[in-house]
Amino acid sequence: MACPHTPVDQTSNSIHHRRGNQRANTRTAVDEEYSDLPALAGLWNSALSAVRLPPEILVEIIFCTRRSDDQPTRLYREKWPRFRLVCCHWNEVVCSTPLLWRDIHVFRTSSWLSISLLRSQGALVDLTFHDNRFPLEALAHVLSPHLNHTRSINLQDTIGPPWISQLQRLFAHPMDALETLELCPSVRGQGLVNLSALNVQHPKIHTLVFSGVVVPLNLCTITNLRILKIRGCHSSLAPNQLLDVLRSNPRLQSLELAGFLNALGGNWVPHSTLSSHPPVLLTALNELSLSRHLCDVTAAFLTYLRLPASATIWIEGVLGAAMLGSDPTGALSSLVPPASILGEVFSVHPQVDSAVVQVKENACNAYRAFGANVTAGRYPDLSLSLSVVTPLLHWSRALPMSVRGLLDIFGGCALTSLQICGDLDPLKTSHWASVLRAFPTLEDIRIFGEGYTIGLWHALGPPPSEAHSSRGTHARGVLGRKLRTIGYDDGIEVSDKFLDTLVDTLTWRAERGARLRSLRLIIRPDPEIVARATVDRCRTALEALVDQLSFITDR
Repeated sequence: MACPHTPVDQTSNSIHHRRGNQRANTRTAVDEEYSDLPALAGLWNSALSAVRLPPEILVEIIFCTRRSDDQPTRLYREKWPRFRLVCCHWNEVVCSTPLLWRDIHVFRTSSWLSISLLRSQGALVDLTFHDNRFPLEALAHVLSPHLNHTRSINLQDTIGPPWISQLQRLFAHPMDALETLELCPSVRGQGLVNLSALNVQHPKIHTLVFSGVVVPLNLCTITNLRILKIRGCHSSLAPNQLLDVLRSNPRLQSLELAGFLNALGGNWVPHSTLSSHPPVLLTALNELSLSRHLCDVTAAFLTYLRLPASATIWIEGVLGAAMLGSDPTGALSSLVPPASILGEVFSVHPQVDSAVVQVKENACNAYRAFGANVTAGRYPDLSLSLSVVTPLLHWSRALPMSVRGLLDIFGGCALTSLQICGDLDPLKTSHWASVLRAFPTLEDIRIFGEGYTIGLWHALGPPPSEAHSSRGTHARGVLGRKLRTIGYDDGIEVSDKFLDTLVDTLTWRAERGARLRSLRLIIRPDPEIVARATVDRCRTALEALVDQLSFITDR
């Protein structure tokens, strides 16, 4: 039997139709409301004080934030582009201000470089490339139209040798605005990157920094240099040609040569009055750094220079095979020319006021360095640092040899400050006594390092002939009578004998009118050797003998 026909419910269809119309009308009304939101938000934002800032003030705020940025890395770019997200007004100011797009850090893609160069609108730009995965095929296409307003190019050490051919093509074009060029490619065991054919002769260039490359040959044609830094590079230039480069740039302010003097095609001969080459006058030089050269090469190079007394000088030399005898005592002295010539190097002979004797370890090549640092008193800007790298064979005598070298070079100067850094065990009473006799004007001694320094307190105390006699009140025999401050900035090992000698010496000096004003002492007493009661007794005695005492126990 067939089922009866069921008629369509017209009422249900009508309800669905009405609901669909209601949803459509609601959606239309909501869309109309949302379409008004940007305009309403714009009206609201326009009333905010941050949005009403004049563009020039907003740009200055962004510049202040930019100066506080950390160094950009692959995963972290500068913070200032985030200002674009604040509002439409800030976005417009950021995108339309060319000065905000001058310092461009480039990583893996060319899009950021293209956008930044476009928004710089012809302003001078500084380019720094951080990643060798940047597409080289896009470099010339993107950068060539903007070479006429490129102020600096900096290739960080992650850039590989394949960049060089691209650079040579770019540098063949005129770069009238280029002022700074820093090329520090990563050789990664592939040998030095050959830049000998690179054109660096551009009219405004004044800063050149090379590392791990073969230096361009047309370096000799530049006459406007202010900064020249060459580290670990080779060159077919002769020593006389390097001197000609320096002679052609009398306004040079900073010169750094690391391992470069040894790599030139020729031998260095000390300058003399019979030499056909005049000395190099660098009257504007503020900083001179010479490192990783043989000592005799460094000394010979210095004889050609004439420096202002305000220059800061840092020298590190390497002992050659001829100097590795059984007792290379004069190694430190060999770094500088004889005193008669050293006086000619400076326009005025420096008057030394303070000195630093430093010992440090370079574990990478199993060598250690020892040296002396001095600062002029009459010319407080002058700083002369000397250090010598010596094999570990001579390490036990490094610090004593450094002290002797300090006395040989600067003996008789009116030192008021002295710092001793390194392994202190090899320094005996005789070494400290020789320093105190050579520099009677010393007021401050600072000690860094480890080991026993009981020799210093024996030298400061009574001479052997007076040590067991009755105490008098006269000042005869007091070394370092003007000494007012002694500081240990690193923890030192102590014993009962050291603490007793310390108290006895300060008591003896106080009775003779040579009382110490300030003593900073960080000690590491072995609890199995030095009892806590001994340390406490020493602290109490020192509080009565020293005006300003800092006594720290590091157990």
